[in-house]
Amino acid sequence: MFTKHFRILLRWGWVVGVLLLGYALWAQGEKTENVVPPMGIIDMQRLFEEYQEFQRENTKFQQYVQELQTQLKERQDHIFLTSEEWEEFLTLREKQSLNEQERTRLRELNRLTMDRDRRLEELRSKEALTKEEEKEKEQLERIFAQAKTHLQEMLDKVNKEAARVDKELSSRLEQKIQAAVRTVAQKHSLALVVDKNIRGLFVINPVEVTDEVLGILNAGEAAEEATEQPAEGAGAEGQGGG
Repeated sequence: MFTKHFRILLRWGWVVGVLLLGYALWAQGEKTENVVPPMGIIDMQRLFEEYQEFQRENTKFQQYVQELQTQLKERQDHIFLTSEEWEEFLTLREKQSLNEQERTRLRELNRLTMDRDRRLEELRSKEALTKEEEKEKEQLERIFAQAKTHLQEMLDKVNKEAARVDKELSSRLEQKIQAAVRTVAQKHSLALVVDKNIRGLFVINPVEVTDEVLGILNAGEAAEEATEQPAEGAGAEGQGGG
């Protein structure tokens, strides 16, 4: 059983947790009567630390999560912008070049949240409000409530997207690790391969397969990288032909 090693837990604190657990794999091996088949052990903690593709994908995944967290934090920092103002803010911020009018507008949007927040607190603290102040307060409360709803929608979308990426990465790497362990288990006719870090585990004369499994996984990674790179001089030959 292999448990997912990419696991994202997004809360208001934006805690990201990565859980790495081992697994046991029954191998395809003949069992001789009255002979106890050999068992293999694997150091899953070391495997994850030294499996190059896992480390690369884990780093990319955490960077991806960080980008999502940044988006949420930025929306929270501009909680008093309406949905339309927020979209305008994003458009202006992402533009490569702004004219003076656009720069002024971007500064206004940045100040707007602080100004509205301060004003709402001021109105809430007053014992008696005029009709105009009541109307202003209701408008600010409405903007704040709508923005909170928008922020929650963004959070739900982030959780859903992060879970999708987590599932895809976990499934792909799980298949590669299982295939590598199966290959080594079959090679040594092992009946069982278990994680050596399991507490209370005791195996007599086990076969340590961590190095061999890592060799297969990292060799496959190197082969994939070599396949993805174009052959040296191929472009020049293509241009010179004809």
